[in-house]
Amino acid sequence: MKSRLLCLSLLFVQMACLPTPAPAEEVHTPAVGTGERKAIMDGMRNWVLRQHQIEAIFVVNALLVKDGYAWVNVNPQSPDGSAQYEPLSGVLKLDGGVWRMVFPDPAVELSVGENLSEAAARAKANEILLQQVPGIPRELVPR
Repeated sequence: MKSRLLCLSLLFVQMACLPTPAPAEEVHTPAVGTGERKAIMDGMRNWVLRQHQIEAIFVVNALLVKDGYAWVNVNPQSPDGSAQYEPLSGVLKLDGGVWRMVFPDPAVELSVGENLSEAAARAKANEILLQQVPGIPRELVPR
């Protein structure tokens, strides 16, 4: 009886010492003016500058964040608002404290270039997204 009680006590102590897994982060949209939102938009801005040589600010249509990934859909424009550019969407990933574009969304190019319907282009883009960014939380995959 004593050895059984001792075993149960040791088991309880071992279980109490195990690390508790962190709860999964909920999908959220960082509020305007927060550091998280600014950091994500800075990552998007850096990508736009490198890819298109355009200094831009964004009108944010959608911004969803979970577990170090962000889905963005923005309308870029010049800082003074005098020039508006084609909408952009994509996935950014937090990497070493910096948000970096890991998947520029090809849905618009697919619908135009391959003459696909919007739904077919979205489905194909999502298939490519899941292949190229396998760790993305499924809640962030556009529908």
